[in-house]
Amino acid sequence: MDYINHGITRRSTGRGFRCAPSPPVSFFVGRQKTQSLWFNRRQKVEKNIIMGLLLGVIMGILDVIPLVVQGLTWDANLSAFFLWIVSGFMLATSNLKLQPILKGIVIAFLCLLPSVFIIGWNDPISLLPIGIMTLILGALLGFGYGKLAKSAI
Repeated sequence: MDYINHGITRRSTGRGFRCAPSPPVSFFVGRQKTQSLWFNRRQKVEKNIIMGLLLGVIMGILDVIPLVVQGLTWDANLSAFFLWIVSGFMLATSNLKLQPILKGIVIAFLCLLPSVFIIGWNDPISLLPIGIMTLILGALLGFGYGKLAKSAI
């Protein structure tokens, strides 16, 4: 009786098993199939990350335009811009089982959370427009990523 396990053929003898290497062709073919599946998955993940980063850049530009018009400092502008880049990356790499729009909103607010304490300590009234903008752009980020990721599959 023959048993095949991890590329080794085991033949039963009267006193136990005698191990002999299985034919290299069958082992190599299985390995090639596994590698090609791994590379396809890796390419899909890389495309999703690039889509998330590009959408984050777009949302960052949309968020920074009103800040520049208001004449805010560059540290506030850069902070808002990079919040959206990080949100796009987190959206592309997260495994949350939520609808895309809700997923974008949740991730955007989670990325905003540390800044909320700093902003709210100095100027709590400014949290209202920041929250509204985060809600709108987070929904747009999730919606756009959901559409682009679905069309890329």
